Amino acid sequence: MRTLAILFALAAPALADNAQVEREILDTVQKEWAAEMKGDADGMIKSKSKDVTIFDLGNPYRTDYTVDNSVLRIELKSGAVLAEHMINPKVQVFGDVAILTYNFVGMSRGSDGKISHDYNRATRVYHKEGGQWMLVHGHFSRSTPEP
Repeated sequence: MRTLAILFALAAPALADNAQVEREILDTVQKEWAAEMKGDADGMIKSKSKDVTIFDLGNPYRTDYTVDNSVLRIELKSGAVLAEHMINPKVQVFGDVAILTYNFVGMSRGSDGKISHDYNRATRVYHKEGGQWMLVHGHFSRSTPEP
């Protein structure tokens, strides 16, 4: 019993640190999405590492910082994001690396005025650089809506 108490005492600071990192990572994504809703491309890329790699929807190839940001700026001009929601997020922390996985549900209006719904799976890998969590890898794929 005493051993168990010692293990809990040793684990408590790490669990508190993980909870703080989880809040920081989720806040980083929410800030990115808020910038997207405002059409602010610079705000969206603020938390991307210059060395980021991304597998994104609609593109069969891995992209980098330059290509992804160019595509992002074009997409911002083609319609408006109406809502973005993260379902069942999980943050795993490994020192200065954090992995966020979640299901995404979004709604947008295209330049033609048509409303579309998006259902995706997402994995984001962050690395703490200069005191800030920076996206170093993202992988986004389509999923189906819940029945």
